[in-house]
Amino acid sequence: MGSRARVLVGAVLVSALAGCAGGGPPDRAGSTGAAPIPSVPTSAAPTDAASGPASPARTDPLVAQRPYELDVPAGYDPTVPTPLLLVLHGYGASGQVQATYWRLGPTAEREGFLLARPDGRTDSHGKRFWNATDACCDADGIGGDDVAYLMAVIDDVRTRYHVDDRRIYVAGHSNGGFMAHRLACEHGDRIAAVVSLVGATWIDRARCPAPGRTSVLQVHGDRDNVVRYAGGDRGDLVASYPSATETVATWAAANGCRGRLERSGAPLDIDAGIAGSETRVEAYAACPAGGAVELWTIERGRHIPAFGTAWSPALWSWLPPPQAVAAIVRACGSPAWFPRPPRCCSRSGSATTWSR
Repeated sequence: MGSRARVLVGAVLVSALAGCAGGGPPDRAGSTGAAPIPSVPTSAAPTDAASGPASPARTDPLVAQRPYELDVPAGYDPTVPTPLLLVLHGYGASGQVQATYWRLGPTAEREGFLLARPDGRTDSHGKRFWNATDACCDADGIGGDDVAYLMAVIDDVRTRYHVDDRRIYVAGHSNGGFMAHRLACEHGDRIAAVVSLVGATWIDRARCPAPGRTSVLQVHGDRDNVVRYAGGDRGDLVASYPSATETVATWAAANGCRGRLERSGAPLDIDAGIAGSETRVEAYAACPAGGAVELWTIERGRHIPAFGTAWSPALWSWLPPPQAVAAIVRACGSPAWFPRPPRCCSRSGSATTWSR
């Protein structure tokens, strides 16, 4: 794994992540304080436990030009369909820095999912970026098709590992959040869900055809001074962009949600730099299966939240297929914290016992 001691996201330099609960910034080895899961080169051939190494997979030219890193959990079983999470860094950062900041490595190992960490291209300032929407963040007008590249990354993982095609997810921060929205706009028929932290979709809804249904979680601090919660004109970005509420409204319309955006469950405590349970959870009602739309507002939250240990498990717990959540609710009813992590339950008379 690479080593980085600083994170640059959305043109903001972070010299430390010391506000995170349970530890300070990543050290020069990129450690999160837990044993890292194996990272394999993208040219490696998959291994079949019974027959040994499989034939080398053909590498897409886009991937050959821009290799990515892939974390494979120690318990990976090539006979079992495995979820895939594609994490997209913010402007100026990297896949490794983003995964470390979000503490995704230990979660991937514990939950048993594949974690792909690609990097954007480099602009004239030497900063990595994604060509996401007109607002963010190709300030040089370099162009290029990052949608094609990222879909090639997904397909490359699929050729090498037994990926569960029903559980391909994308999560991004800032510029990466914009890119996650764009991938859902163009390839929602292949992506089960996206999580965008302080990103936004196109301001012009016509540019988001949204094939199929994709569940969308928008997470945004209401005091973000880089990608503003209320949206607006260019500011620090390249062009205008929609607000957090307009972004989720676009997805609610695309997914066919019939209800309104409403409070849903108790507040969450995911930002260790803000006292109490600072994150308000809202969800659109009456969304079809596979098309959930939620907005988590970090009250008093900034562009780079001081995530503690709760963020990564909360992100992953939101991602399982909506049909699985629906089945649990049909069997047990909706607990007070729904849509928090779906759990198993058992009934004894009028009592319901929930367990992980």
